[in-house]
Amino acid sequence: MTGSNLWTSSDAGPVASSLPVDAAALAARLAAVSQDAKGAMLSPKLDRVAQACLDLFAVDGAGIMLTDDMGSLRYVVATDDIGRRLEHRQLEANESPSIDSFTGQQPVTVQDLAGDRRWPAIGT
Repeated sequence: MTGSNLWTSSDAGPVASSLPVDAAALAARLAAVSQDAKGAMLSPKLDRVAQACLDLFAVDGAGIMLTDDMGSLRYVVATDDIGRRLEHRQLEANESPSIDSFTGQQPVTVQDLAGDRRWPAIGT
């Protein structure tokens, strides 16, 4: 995927992003996701969150990984098949922006994943 992608772990807490975010649009979108998802199981709610990321951050795709009871990252959802394959590849290779963000507890931004040499196993 190309474009401005922000990779951050769910444990990192609130962090400033290099991506422009309209605070009012973010609040409205989160409220809509919350309202739409009332009573839904977790997975459909996370689908809505990933889809909201497409609108808010103007990225090509979004994926969500969460930690399991053992503290390992697990794939949960992606906005498309390319993202789904990418999320799984990151876990298989044990290297990626997501894993760096999770282990380093800070956001990792990537303009062009295919051209970034930090993660050769997934950048090809």
